[in-house]
Amino acid sequence: MRQTLKSLDAELLFTETYKKYKDASKSIRELECLKVQLPTMLRPMKDNDLLAGRIEYNTIGFHHIVYGEGTSDEIDRCGYCYDLGRVKEKLNSSNIDEEYERLVEDMCDFWETENTNYKARQAFSATMKYAAPTDDWVNESAIIHPLYRIAEFQVDHEKLIQVGIPGLRKEINNGLKKAKKYGRNKDFYTGLNGALDLILYAWDYYIKDINRQLKAADITVDKAEELHEIKNTISNIKNNKPATFREALQLIWIFNIVAGITDFNRMDVVLGDLYVNDRNNDIITEEKAIQLLTSLFKLIDQLYGRNSRVILGGVGRWNENNADEFALIAMEATKRAGGMFPQTSLRYYEGMNSCLMDKALDLLGTGLTFPVLYNDDVNVPGVEKAFKVTREVAEDYSFFGCGEFILGHRSLGTPNVIINMPKIVEVTLNNGVDLLTGDVIGLELGNLNDFKTFEDFFAAYDKQIKFFIEKAAKIQEQIYKTLNEEGSFLLQSMLMSDCLSKGKAALDGGIQHLGGTIETYGNITTSDSLAAIKEAIYDKKTFSAEYLLEMLNDNFKGFEKERRYLLNISKYGNDEAQADRMAARVHEHICNITKKQNQNTCLDSFLVVEINNSANTTLGKFTAATADGRLCRTPLSNANGPVQGMDTQGITALINSLTQMRCDIHAGIAQNFKFSKKLFNKERNKLKQLLYTYFDLGGSQCNISVVNKEDLEKAMLEPEKYQNIVVRVGGYTARFVDLEQGVQKDIIGRTIY
Repeated sequence: MRQTLKSLDAELLFTETYKKYKDASKSIRELECLKVQLPTMLRPMKDNDLLAGRIEYNTIGFHHIVYGEGTSDEIDRCGYCYDLGRVKEKLNSSNIDEEYERLVEDMCDFWETENTNYKARQAFSATMKYAAPTDDWVNESAIIHPLYRIAEFQVDHEKLIQVGIPGLRKEINNGLKKAKKYGRNKDFYTGLNGALDLILYAWDYYIKDINRQLKAADITVDKAEELHEIKNTISNIKNNKPATFREALQLIWIFNIVAGITDFNRMDVVLGDLYVNDRNNDIITEEKAIQLLTSLFKLIDQLYGRNSRVILGGVGRWNENNADEFALIAMEATKRAGGMFPQTSLRYYEGMNSCLMDKALDLLGTGLTFPVLYNDDVNVPGVEKAFKVTREVAEDYSFFGCGEFILGHRSLGTPNVIINMPKIVEVTLNNGVDLLTGDVIGLELGNLNDFKTFEDFFAAYDKQIKFFIEKAAKIQEQIYKTLNEEGSFLLQSMLMSDCLSKGKAALDGGIQHLGGTIETYGNITTSDSLAAIKEAIYDKKTFSAEYLLEMLNDNFKGFEKERRYLLNISKYGNDEAQADRMAARVHEHICNITKKQNQNTCLDSFLVVEINNSANTTLGKFTAATADGRLCRTPLSNANGPVQGMDTQGITALINSLTQMRCDIHAGIAQNFKFSKKLFNKERNKLKQLLYTYFDLGGSQCNISVVNKEDLEKAMLEPEKYQNIVVRVGGYTARFVDLEQGVQKDIIGRTIY
C-alpha cells in the first residue's frame, strides 16, 4: 500500500492494479484494487473531530457511490468509476511534466470504455436504448433516463455491534472452510477477509495520526486527553466487539467511511442500550454523548451530504424505552450540528412517546428541516403489502436517498430509472412526437383528434406508459446484472442478509430481497392535465382537439383567455372530487403497472417512488406546455403535492386531497409542507392537531419547512444576507441561496400555511 505522491498517482496506481487483475475473479480483482485505493483516500482528523475518520473519494476507483470533494453532489456512478471532469481539474491544478500528462491521458482513454457505466449502457437492447436514448437527463430530452448506481446499502449495524470485527472474521473463516470443503466459491470469502483487513488498516492509520498530533508542541491538556480517549477506543475495538457507546459509534463510523456507506438506519435501536447503560453506570454523561453525536453529524454533513439518513422512532423496536432516550439526544445533536445533513428522520406511530414529537417540532420550528416525519401506522402495512413481506420484516423498513423505502439490510431498492410523466401525455397528444425537438420518441398511436372519447385517449396513454415502464424494468435488471459481473461489493455485502451464510455477493443472489424502483416526476401536472383534457375536450367540448393542440404548440401565446379557462378547471389539492379522482387514478395506474414488472424480470419487486427533488424543475425544461395551463419549460409538480400555488382552499382541503393516494402500492411518497413561523411556533397545539389529523387520515410522510415568503424573496435579491435559510427541495434539504434560480422560484411558488 502506498500513499499519493502526485495529484493523480492514486488513480494511476489503481489503474495499473486493475489491469494486472483484470482476468481474476471479480472478488479478488475488487480486493486488490481496494487495497491500493483505500490508503490514498483516508485523511487525518481535524481539530474539532471527536471521532476518527475522514475520507476523500478518488476520481477513479471502485466505489458504491462517488462524491465530489467537499460537496454533497452525488455522481451517479457505481462499480469501477471514472469521472473525467474531476480528473481534468486535478491535472490542471498540478505542475507536472509531459510524460506524467501522457500517462494520465492514456489512463483516461482506458477508462473511457472500461468503466462500469459504459459497460451497462452497452449491454442495453435496441428497444431499451430507444426508450432511453440519453443518459444526460440534465441536458437532454427523453421520457425515461437511466441512472447507473446502487443508491444505498442499508447494512446491518446491529450485527456489526453485536459481533464486532472478530465475530465477522470468525463467520467469514467458517464460510471459507465450508467453501473449500464443498468446492464452492472461496474467492468471495477470501475477498471478504481482505476487506476486513482494510478496516484494520484504517485503525492503524488513525492511531499513527493521533500519535503524530500528540507530539505537537502546542497541544493543550484537554486536546491530548481527548486524543488519548479516541486512541484507546480504536485500540479496544480492533480485537474485541464494542463494549461502550463510544466504541460502537466509532466502529460504525469507520466501517461506513471505508465501505462508502452513507446511511445509519435505525440508529436508536442499534445504540440505545449501550447509551443508557453507559449513562446509568457513569461511563458517559448525556452531554458527552450529545457532543459525540454532534461531531458525527458534522462529519456526515461535510463528507456525505444529502444521501445520509439517521432514522429514529417507529414500531417494532425491541428496546423502545432506551431507543427513545437515544432518539432525544440524537435530535439535540441534530440541532447543535446546525448543518443540513444527515437527514434525521422520525417514524411516528399512535401511542409513541409524546416527548419525541415535541422535540421534533421544536427543531423544525427553529428553521431546521429535520426531522422528516414518517407515519408508521400507514407505512408499515403499506410496505407489508407492496413488498409482499411479513409484518415483522415490514416493521424494520427504512428509507434512503430522497425517501425511497427499503427493507433495511434485507433488500436493495435503487431507483435506476426516472420518468417524465407529463412527457407521456405530450407524446400521446402528438402521435409520439416530442414537441420541443420534433423527434418521435414515443409510440405512434395517433393525435388527440384521433381519439373519440376520453377513455380512448387514456387507453393510448396506458399503452405509452406500459411500453416505457417495461423497458425501465429491463434497464434496472441489466444495470444490476452488469454491476454484479463487475464486482462483489465486498464491504457492503459483508453486512447484508444473507450474503455470508449463502457465500454470495448481494447482487449475486446473496441478498434476501432484490428490488428496484422508478422515480416518477410531474404526477400531478399529469393528472391535472388529464382532468383538463377530459372536461374541456370531451365532457363540455369547450375546445376542439385541434384547437387545444394549437394552444400547446404555441405555448398559449395569443391564447391567454383560453389558458385562464384551463387554469380554472378543478385542480388537485383543494378537496375537489374531480381533480382528486384523476390524481388517484394516475397514481394507481402507474403504480400497478410498475409493480407487475417483477413478473418479467429477476427482481423481487419493482415499485414507484414519488419522492422528488429538484428534478421536477430540470425535467420541466424539456416539457412543452401542458393542458392544465402550465407554460413550456417551467417546473413540473413536485412529488404528490399540488401544482405550485394551485392549492387555494386551505390546509385542511390540501390534507384531504393528499390522503386520497393509496400507500400500499409504492415504495415511498413525499409531501412538502411550508408553514409560516407564526403558525408553527405561536399556535403549536393547532399545528400538532393538524399533523395528527393528516396522519390519522392516511398521510404517509411530510417534509416540513418553516419559512417566510418575504425572506425567500429577499434571499434571491441579497443572498449574502440570508445564508442561514434552509428549505426542503423535495426529498432533500439545501441552503436556499445555493439552489439554481428555477428551483428557488419553484419553492417560493409553493403555498405557505
